[in-house]
Amino acid sequence: MATHGRPAISELIRVSGKLADDSADPSLTQLASFASTITGGSANLLLADGTVGRQLSERFAVLANEVLVERDFASPYATVVGALVLALQARKSRITAAFDTSSGARVETSKATADVNGGPYTLRIAIVDDPDSSSTRLSVGARAFGLNPDRLPTKALGSFGTKLLGRGKVWLNAQVEQLLNKTGEYLAAFKS
Repeated sequence: MATHGRPAISELIRVSGKLADDSADPSLTQLASFASTITGGSANLLLADGTVGRQLSERFAVLANEVLVERDFASPYATVVGALVLALQARKSRITAAFDTSSGARVETSKATADVNGGPYTLRIAIVDDPDSSSTRLSVGARAFGLNPDRLPTKALGSFGTKLLGRGKVWLNAQVEQLLNKTGEYLAAFKS
């Protein structure tokens, strides 16, 4: 269903191509096994740590790492959505929901990763159409499953634990910036 003369987000995603592949994201068990071969630690301990971190961040959202980044693109709505879908595909993110809003659309994605600085994360992307200025704003909210050390007592973590977990928010922000930069690269390629 199109809103305010815009094409429906589902149609824009469909014509932009298939997103990633149909294979499932790796399970926490698979990620723990992979991480144990790299670190030499126990896969069961890593699995327990990942499971506890995910459950805590889902049940107590205040403990999760979260960032919000906004960027305006001087391109029409449909063009920005096409570039965004390609950028998500290039970054191997999976769209889990997409729906139209009165000002544009919302897209939600998930991504599993074996990166030691961060774990699985979700993105909530608000696509805001400004037909008067022929620009489109992307507001990307990201949440990483894991603990945010800024919300935990420093004594409980120790200085090493605080430094190690503190990289999560920086890493998460970098993931969002990379997505937005990739979207901008596709927009520039469309114009050339």
